Amino acid sequence: MAYASAGPAVSAPILGRVTAVFANFRQSQADYRLFKTTMNELHSLETRELTDLGIYRGDIRAVAHKSVYGN
Repeated sequence: MAYASAGPAVSAPILGRVTAVFANFRQSQADYRLFKTTMNELHSLETRELTDLGIYRGDIRAVAHKSVYGN
């Protein structure tokens, strides 16, 4: 005996959640790339330039993290 299903293969709520997971993953990747770029740019500055900005070399990671993630 055979039958056909008229409903969608994947329900809308599940599809929405999967889409949200991928969107969050892409956003996380973009945030991380921005964090690494910020770190690299700050590390490329001379100590004098960092001092003018009020940043100590040891604080670069924290400053980059706060600028990207806001924490």
